[in-house]
Amino acid sequence: MMFYTKGGITGTDYFPGVAYSEDGINWTRKDAELGMSLSEHAGFDDQHLCYPRLCVTADKVYAFYNGNHMGVEGIGLMELVQW
Repeated sequence: MMFYTKGGITGTDYFPGVAYSEDGINWTRKDAELGMSLSEHAGFDDQHLCYPRLCVTADKVYAFYNGNHMGVEGIGLMELVQW
């Protein structure tokens, strides 16, 4: 499993995803599988979500992530309820 951030050359569309591989050579992307979404209100993560790092506890999964402009406006912690 590999977590990644995808985006275009403009830098206006950074968003996290996950990919799976059984051999480390051939990968299958699952861009929306993390279940993360942009903030609906004006805030530090209403434009970008990038560089997710997961933290697994006994009964929950959390993601630390950078917000807008690669984290310049803040970092976040989100519970991933679908995991």
